[in-house]
Amino acid sequence: MRKKNVRLASLTENKLAAIRRDAVTLCRALLRLLNMPQVFALRTALELQGIEVPQLPRSLRKCRLMLVVDTPKKRHWMLGRKWVCWSGPCEVVDLGEGIQCTNPVCTWAMFSSWLDLGELVQLGDALMRRNPRLRKVSMADFHEYLRKWERYVSECRSAGSARRTFRGIAKCRRALRLMCPGTDSMPETMTRLTLQRYGVERAVVNWVVRGADGHIIAILDNAYVGAKTDVEYNGNYHKNQPIQDAKRTGNLKAAGWEVVTITKEDLANTKSQYNMALRVVELLNTRDPKYSYTVRKKPLTLWEVSDARRTRWKTERPSNL
Repeated sequence: MRKKNVRLASLTENKLAAIRRDAVTLCRALLRLLNMPQVFALRTALELQGIEVPQLPRSLRKCRLMLVVDTPKKRHWMLGRKWVCWSGPCEVVDLGEGIQCTNPVCTWAMFSSWLDLGELVQLGDALMRRNPRLRKVSMADFHEYLRKWERYVSECRSAGSARRTFRGIAKCRRALRLMCPGTDSMPETMTRLTLQRYGVERAVVNWVVRGADGHIIAILDNAYVGAKTDVEYNGNYHKNQPIQDAKRTGNLKAAGWEVVTITKEDLANTKSQYNMALRVVELLNTRDPKYSYTVRKKPLTLWEVSDARRTRWKTERPSNL
C-alpha cells in the first residue's frame, strides 16, 4: 500500500504541476495585458497552488482565469475571464513574478457560493492530503479563517456598518463537520460520504494495519475497525497494477482483514450507490455480529448528515476497537 500510494501521489503531483505551469503562463499574459496588479481566485488560485479542482458548475467550467476584487467597480469585462467581489478578509499568497492569488482556505470559502456541500467537502479534503507535498492546510486553519470573518463582521457592526458574513458561511460550517484530513483522492471522499448518506457510520480514515512483527502492512482508506473491513475506491490507476493490489489484499487477508472494492460505477447513480451500501453492510454484519449495521432505502442529504444533532456520526466506535 505504501509503495502504491507513493507512485499514485507522484502521478498526481506531476499532473498538478503541469496544470500549474499552464496556469502561470495564462496569468502572466493577462497581467501584461492589464498592466496592473491582480489577485487570482477560485479555479485559477487552485491551479496556481497545485490543488485539485472539484467538479465545477457550468458557469465556471469554461473560464480558466478568475480574479477577485473588493468592490464591483474594480471588475473588468473580458471574454473568458471572471472577476468576483469579496469584500471581507481576503488572504493572499505571493507566488513571485507579480502573480498573487487567494490562499487555499480563502479560496475554499469563496467556492462555497458555487459548490454544493459534497463538492465543498471534497475540496476541503483535497487541501489536507495525506501526502505532505500535497497537503496545504490543517483543520485548524479552516476554523480560524471562519472565526476571522466573524470577528470582522462584529467589528464592522460595532462601528455602525451593516456588514454581513459571506453567503456560503453556513455551508462551510457544515462542510467542516464532514471533512477529514489525510485522504488521497476526491472519489475516496465521495465513497465515504455516500456510505454516510445511506446510514452507514463514518469509517476511520488512514487506519494502520501492522503485522505481528510491527511492520506496516497497509494504510487503509476507509476502515471499519470492529469488522476488520476496508472500503477502498479503485480508480483507473489501480487497474494497471493488479499484481501489487493482489499481493496487498493477500497480506490484509492474512492479517484478518477484508477489502471491499468500490469503482466509479458504484457511485454513478442512486441505484448503484444503494447497492454498494448494501454490499458493504452485508459484509460488515457478517464480520461484526456485535453491531447491527443498516442501510437506509432513502438516503439522507449531506445537510442532514452534517446536522450536529445527529450524534451517531462518529469517527470510530471505541467499544469495538
